[in-house]
Amino acid sequence: MTEIRRETNPPGIARASRAGTGWMIAGSLIGAILAWLFQRIGVDRMGSVGFEPIGNAWTVMYVTATVLLIPLEQYATREVSRGLDPLRDEKKVVTVIASIAVAVGLAAGWFGRDLWFQGSAAFSWILAMLLAAFAWYALAKGIFAGRRNFREVGILLIAEGAIRIVALYLLLLITLNADVVGWSLAVAPMAAFVLLGWLGKPQTKSGAPPAPAVPFFGAYVLGSGASQMLLASAPLVVKILGGEAAAATIVFITFTFFRAPMTLILSLQSRLLSSLVRRYEAGEHELLWKAATRLSAVGPVLVMAGWAAGWLLGPWIVRLAYSADVEPSSGLAAWAAAGILAASTAQILGQLLVARAATGRLAAAWMIGLTVALVVVMLSSGSAEHRVAIAFGVGEIAAMVAASTIVLTTFRNSPARP
Repeated sequence: MTEIRRETNPPGIARASRAGTGWMIAGSLIGAILAWLFQRIGVDRMGSVGFEPIGNAWTVMYVTATVLLIPLEQYATREVSRGLDPLRDEKKVVTVIASIAVAVGLAAGWFGRDLWFQGSAAFSWILAMLLAAFAWYALAKGIFAGRRNFREVGILLIAEGAIRIVALYLLLLITLNADVVGWSLAVAPMAAFVLLGWLGKPQTKSGAPPAPAVPFFGAYVLGSGASQMLLASAPLVVKILGGEAAAATIVFITFTFFRAPMTLILSLQSRLLSSLVRRYEAGEHELLWKAATRLSAVGPVLVMAGWAAGWLLGPWIVRLAYSADVEPSSGLAAWAAAGILAASTAQILGQLLVARAATGRLAAAWMIGLTVALVVVMLSSGSAEHRVAIAFGVGEIAAMVAASTIVLTTFRNSPARP
């Protein structure tokens, strides 16, 4: 095992990897700040009602990207980490996943135009272009991470946020019409096209079979779909339950702002997965089991602390970061904060299952959480936004407990563990 580490991580590569990780972390933080600025500027200039279609488009983009395109990124990371080339070995799968994402964008924009986009069909084309570009963006991130080119991942994260802010500023000089301003979302992932030339020809190993794409994506997409129904669809569900436009914007702003830990994890998880795959392939199952045990113990503590902090400070923090027009209640903020921390814990635990291509088990954890959330939202009463917040928090906690149990059981029963 020591020989494997020395072969795959010589000193020069290790130093470059650490430097690249710094770039990646900086890119994640700067990208998060730029996303906040985008939302703050948009709400300030357009108001909570005028910004609602853009917030809903962001939500559709986030849900579709995390359900379909982050699995694509993870697949690319895993395969390149193993010395394979997803563009060569699974070109058809890449094309199919990207095409489905574009079709989802078109359908959501067209059929949801009255419910989510104030009657505008323009968001159908905005979402289609956005998700087409995001497919290449996710693939580029996965390939860079699999090659341990983490500096390039950080640059991608910064470039996406910077392009979005510049486009927003220029479009707001022209109009406050959401149909026009919404195009600032679509151009942001095009940063990937600028960096595609850096990919070059991959160094591949011969004889290593690729992970079966259909089982990997089938289970992963099912699990991601369940997790994002919990994590990101809250503003859309508020409208389905009869909530007003201003309430949907408040939920969008609150959940997006508190989602910062999860956004950071999603940005950095390719770095984590690259390391986990190497440790799993090296047979270090005992080490992975210990890591899962510690995380499972810390998660519930973080959730309880997050709920208390959300109740006491959440409304004040959101008002300070945005404006009084989008201030949530204490209960909404508390459940949002607790749910995000539970989801973050479950997401990290899930990377242990992705590392060994056990995405079916990961899907089971998220399906349990989604089922619990649906039961809670149907049985609860009160305003639409509070029903959604409580269902989200309880569902994410259930997903965290399920993920912890499944991961610990999986690695405890591993043949490599004594």
